[in-house]
Amino acid sequence: MFKTTSSSSPSTTPVQLPEDIQAEILNRLPVQTLARFRCVCKSWHRLLTDPFFINNHLRRHLSTTPHRIILSRYFKSPLSISLHHRNRNLQELHLPFISGHTYYVKGHCHGLICIIINNGDIVLWNPSINQHRILPTPSNFMKTREVLGIGFDSTINDYKIIRAPSSYCNIKVKDYNPQIEVLTLTSNSWRKLPDEVTPPYFIEHYHQSVTLNNAVYWLTLDDFSAVVLKFSLSEEKFAVVPNPPDDNGRNVSWLGVLNGALCVVHSQRRVYFDIWATRDDCNWEKMVSVSKFLDRLRSLDYAPLCFIKSGELVINVRGKGVFAYDDEADEYSKIAEVDDVKWLQETVYSESLVSPHRDGDGFLERISSSSTRSRNLWKMLRRFTNGVVDHFHGKGSKTK
Repeated sequence: MFKTTSSSSPSTTPVQLPEDIQAEILNRLPVQTLARFRCVCKSWHRLLTDPFFINNHLRRHLSTTPHRIILSRYFKSPLSISLHHRNRNLQELHLPFISGHTYYVKGHCHGLICIIINNGDIVLWNPSINQHRILPTPSNFMKTREVLGIGFDSTINDYKIIRAPSSYCNIKVKDYNPQIEVLTLTSNSWRKLPDEVTPPYFIEHYHQSVTLNNAVYWLTLDDFSAVVLKFSLSEEKFAVVPNPPDDNGRNVSWLGVLNGALCVVHSQRRVYFDIWATRDDCNWEKMVSVSKFLDRLRSLDYAPLCFIKSGELVINVRGKGVFAYDDEADEYSKIAEVDDVKWLQETVYSESLVSPHRDGDGFLERISSSSTRSRNLWKMLRRFTNGVVDHFHGKGSKTK
């Protein structure tokens, strides 16, 4: 348990903090700090990899602003930008499992990023804790040209990977027969869904999936009109989300999540674009209008990434860099210069302790406070916090 003593009287009896306050303190620590603590000793490692602790930490930090942007570059190592530090320089991430192969990010959920590598591997990667896992491949797998999505099914407390119809395969592969298949992390095997579940749409393989509210979404086309395709993780069925107000549906150019809402970019004119948001997959509201750069030589692509604590909107303007846009001042400020434009994918995520490796009991299981597992966890928690306080108190004593 945490202990405090009076600075004026070293012999004062330590005050013991209640267990709920101890847990609250630990839950406020950032992922990177806790990831380092796992290496201190076996008991700390057991605590910080326990589903009970990770679940509580995840629930708290999912409501905060995203932590990091990853820019994937097809055949080069991805770049990383931290959103919570003043120094937002690009950092190159060295991933040994890529080994010079081309790759595509297919989606992300709770800090887990799903990647397909051109050697045929499907990789689930958590960069925050530097863990990855290679998943089995389904039958007749077309490597990076496949379309995958990832989401968390709260009804079974498990993550699902979804194989969806690929536009590239539909054009290039003779007699292509799209198979809708689902893999849960605890089963580690692919399960084919009935043929009637297959939607009459095909998705570009370079489009990432978006996950929100127990569903996975993709942006696709139908006769040159934009279609937002939804897959319910619990029902395992597809549906089409109505577009925001538009005469012909051809102006939707981006799909993502901003401030906990499903959002699309609606380009009205060359001088600005609108971001529309829905929280019920039905009713849309205009979130913000964003001025565009005036560039007479080329038409620039705009990818909104996230809002940061200052209220500014982070946008990747392909060909110019990553910017923070101030809506009130109608001004852009550059965050990072990005040279690789052609094959760039943007992934915005919140750091987490969620491991891609799971046991058969389920990773985010519901644990009763009266269970034996929970009681053992609290014992570990007391030992852990005791060690932290003793460590820092010892440091303080030496400096006096």
